[in-house]
Amino acid sequence: MKKIFAFLLTLTLMFTNGIAVLAEEVETPPADQISSNPNYASYTWIAPINVGNQAGTMEVGEDGLQIVMVQATIGHNGTTIGASATTETNIKSLLGGTIHIQKWQNNKWNTVYTHYFDNLGVCSATLTINVSVESGHYYRVGVSHFAHTAYSSVFAYSTTQSIFVN
Repeated sequence: MKKIFAFLLTLTLMFTNGIAVLAEEVETPPADQISSNPNYASYTWIAPINVGNQAGTMEVGEDGLQIVMVQATIGHNGTTIGASATTETNIKSLLGGTIHIQKWQNNKWNTVYTHYFDNLGVCSATLTINVSVESGHYYRVGVSHFAHTAYSSVFAYSTTQSIFVN
């Protein structure tokens, strides 16, 4: 009876120590990619003011089309991530983007959810989505922004820092 008890105790200790080790091994992205706010991260880029034909750092279409602001946000409530993307231009156009929710796994960012959005004949387009995700991982939002007119197409990309969903 003592041998059985000792064997069961040994198995129990081995099993619980194994779980503790697994629970501690959270894959972590580089520190500069982690938000200082554990529940929220955002990225906003606003074009510099144009002087004459100088367009700053964003590409300019043949008709003067320019993306003048991009924004991406991520936040979470439990295992539900809220993500948003905004694209703004200086000329009414077909504009929008693709939201990519990415999870840090195997030492790289992997897209786990993608959603496309667009609006025609506007200078601003925004999409907000909610997605259920697995706990125990870091997540971020990347957005491919675009604007199209009959004469031009311009593109931009924005990425938030990551947040941990526990």
